[in-house]
Amino acid sequence: MRLVRFGLRGQERPGILDGDDRIRDVSATVRNWRGDSLDPSFLASLREMDLASLPEADPASRLCAPIAGVRKIIGVGPNFHDSARLAGFKINPEPTIFMKAPSAISGPTDPIEIPRLSTRTDWGVELAVVMGRTAKYVSVETAMDHVAGFTLANWSGPHFAGQAAVGFRH
Repeated sequence: MRLVRFGLRGQERPGILDGDDRIRDVSATVRNWRGDSLDPSFLASLREMDLASLPEADPASRLCAPIAGVRKIIGVGPNFHDSARLAGFKINPEPTIFMKAPSAISGPTDPIEIPRLSTRTDWGVELAVVMGRTAKYVSVETAMDHVAGFTLANWSGPHFAGQAAVGFRH
């Protein structure tokens, strides 16, 4: 099931892409893709819906970031060792954990503002894990019970050769 949000900025609504890649409006069933609506058991109930019976959104609708109300973005890097080696990074046995501000989230066609004086802006395609249930100290065996799904993310920002947030860094 592919969850989307669509609409003008500030008027986004939840939708599901049907088998023909048409956006089906589910705002009569769920207010937005956030919190309880991302619980895997709720998402399982949505799989039973007849998508063809739902209203079709205007195909010209703006696609938004798929999830609303994101409170925390945790990054793990370097997670692709081949890329890290090419960039000259030392591969450490422990991953580097970093935070991104939720305000950095944008839709797939929204503009990304690059600071005027930036000369080291970098980008990368990332796999984003969307959590559906709170998870803390969970076992490997039950970890996927907390995952609502996955999406692609375009990480962009300063190349990591210069400044970093205060804290431990490899």
